[in-house]
Amino acid sequence: MRKSPKEIELENEILTRLSGKPAMAASLIFNDEEAQSLQNYANVVSI
Repeated sequence: MRKSPKEIELENEILTRLSGKPAMAASLIFNDEEAQSLQNYANVVSI
């Protein structure tokens, strides 16, 4: 799935503020296709 430029910018900003295990966890979530699909579905359902 493609991410919008704004989404990429926000993820990068979050990752720069984190370090250690929280940064690793956030990175895993940001790069997880299933998590991305669930987020996209949640966004569609909430509209």
